Amino acid sequence: MLKRVSRSRLLEVLRADPRTPVRVWSVQHRDALRIAHRTGWLSGNHGYAFGRYRDPQPDDPNPPSPYDWMRRRMVERMPGFSGDYPVWAWLKRPSTRPSVWRHAAEEATVLVSAIVPRQRILLSDFDDWHAVLNNGYLSRTEAEDAAVEAAGAPTAAQRRASWTRIFQVGRLRTPAELEWRGPGLFVQACIDRIHLGEIVRVVERPHGRRDSGGDALREMALEQAW
Repeated sequence: MLKRVSRSRLLEVLRADPRTPVRVWSVQHRDALRIAHRTGWLSGNHGYAFGRYRDPQPDDPNPPSPYDWMRRRMVERMPGFSGDYPVWAWLKRPSTRPSVWRHAAEEATVLVSAIVPRQRILLSDFDDWHAVLNNGYLSRTEAEDAAVEAAGAPTAAQRRASWTRIFQVGRLRTPAELEWRGPGLFVQACIDRIHLGEIVRVVERPHGRRDSGGDALREMALEQAW
């Protein structure tokens, strides 16, 4: 389960010097860690992401995948970007309760905690990100959404121009935006590689019934590997 990040924590990271170390958490498959031991770093794997939009628009029959779109934004906004697909992470530790991780019950899933320089992190609004995933227009208020709908289907250029709003996570929302979207803020961190030396903890949590003392033993074994 994702957790809301406080505004004070968010502003602290947004205003930080590029070299400032930032603690992040990322849910990964154990196989991703095995690959990282060979390459020296964790990276995103496009093969496990959404390949293409499911419902291409008439004026945009072959759009890039949402993850390609995000990677291009990292090229624009991140000096020295490696070109890899980003590692998806969070500024606040997500819950690892078995009931919350039920979606990964048959996966060898682990929670990776790392400390990464601010300059390799691009922050964005997780809820707004769904407009990119769905190839839709990102409205900020109910009135704007109604106006866009009344004007007819927005063009591909208009949709993509609206998506850049996902990066405006530090701005205060207006009363109309709060009414439309609510006060919660879930911030995702897209990271250009997490190097092995930056990983400080790896936790594997069991899915389903909890073992007596098993959690601690698994956690200790994984931590000793780092």
